[in-house]
Amino acid sequence: MITVMLNENKTPNIIINEIIMTSAVSKGVFFLVEGESDLKYWNVHIEKRLVELINCGGKNNLLGAGRIIAEQQPLKVFGVFDMDFDDMLDIDNTTDTLVCTDENDMEITMITTHALDCLINEYADAALLNAFVFEKELSAVDHLENISSEFGKLRLIDKKFDKNVNFKSLNPNCFVSKDQWELNLDKLHDLYAGLSGFTVPQLKKEINNLKESIPNTRGNRKWALCQGHDTMQILSIGLKKKIGNKQIKEKDLDRKSTR
Repeated sequence: MITVMLNENKTPNIIINEIIMTSAVSKGVFFLVEGESDLKYWNVHIEKRLVELINCGGKNNLLGAGRIIAEQQPLKVFGVFDMDFDDMLDIDNTTDTLVCTDENDMEITMITTHALDCLINEYADAALLNAFVFEKELSAVDHLENISSEFGKLRLIDKKFDKNVNFKSLNPNCFVSKDQWELNLDKLHDLYAGLSGFTVPQLKKEINNLKESIPNTRGNRKWALCQGHDTMQILSIGLKKKIGNKQIKEKDLDRKSTR
């Protein structure tokens, strides 16, 4: 059974009350997830008779509910949340019952397996893909990571300095060309600087400082600076023309990558 809760006005206490009410008729454990995409992923990886999935409507709600349960409620509740650069900022939100993804989110965690190769093999055009590699002297996977990491650097800086920029304004579709599958990095930096209050020189200085501030534990690993939604949007752009001819949406790639 899946418990899907409306995200409007959701709070940790509302989540706790839902769990308490449901526990009266459920013999299983409760498993907290951040949002709808996580709900869909875990739905195919659990034993439904034994596990109740709870959509918390965001990471902060999940962590808040987890803290209340740890301090006050003797409930059988576990959960998983996105790392979101926490380790790079020396933040530890894990508990005995809450764990984080190995990478920044579930999509990137899955990408580090064979999932990305499977997506590219299924949706890319072999001739276009070979032409791309010949032209760029770079694999499509490496090119995708390079572009995605530029968005990830801004997300990390934003979190480090509590800028709280709405990254919906920095959608990759606005900065990655459809024809050449190339990033307009200056345009991206200019817009983020304007939204965050950094000057462009200040922003570039912080970007250059990232290598020194990122721990070696994960910072040197592939995809460490990438975020799932950015990556899937960028891949979707490339598959439409440069390395394929598929009009496939990010949400469809998400679904495929986490199966």
